[in-house]
Amino acid sequence: MVEGRFGEVSATWPLVVFEVSRTELVLRIRPPLGAAPLGARALRARPDAETVAFPARGWWSRFVGIRTAHGDGYFQTSRPEELLGVLQAAGFHVTGVEQRISRF
Repeated sequence: MVEGRFGEVSATWPLVVFEVSRTELVLRIRPPLGAAPLGARALRARPDAETVAFPARGWWSRFVGIRTAHGDGYFQTSRPEELLGVLQAAGFHVTGVEQRISRF
């Protein structure tokens, strides 16, 4: 889930991409032509003090949440611990405190 022109935009695999490197994290919806009409903007974050990754849970699903100074994003996954470990190894601040999101 990322921010869009009309609020939050949700999509599932294979339309959502979560990319992590040592310098940047990108959560985006593809293809760009499909995301553009909804105004879906990629969430980009760097491993700095303003970015926090955390486990999150909806009604039926588990997520990895990303909170930045510019907004939040959520990535649905059946293995949030594994993805949080990858983020921590890449230098991102990770908290183990699970947060509840009521939208899912």
